[in-house]
Amino acid sequence: MPQRRPYFRVAVQVLTEGRENINMIQAKFSITESHLEFLSKREQFGFRDKSEVVRLALDRLRAELLRRQIAESAEIYAEVYSKDNETKTWTDAALLDWPE
Repeated sequence: MPQRRPYFRVAVQVLTEGRENINMIQAKFSITESHLEFLSKREQFGFRDKSEVVRLALDRLRAELLRRQIAESAEIYAEVYSKDNETKTWTDAALLDWPE
């Protein structure tokens, strides 16, 4: 098992993105040695600092989890719709009047 570092510190800074000021907060968390090695190569991938890599990874994870949640919700709605004849009837009626 890879050895864990005690923590990785996210720098506190204020960034300006367009017109919006974003206040960064400091966080501590443990990472594996392989994560640390990857972060140390950040410049090869075009990242300014370790924090930028972590923020991008968290943003992508959040987006993926939201996408999964929406897909699961859509599956549930589709299942309910397929079993509810009354809903099918009024939906089909509404579609007939829908402008093309």
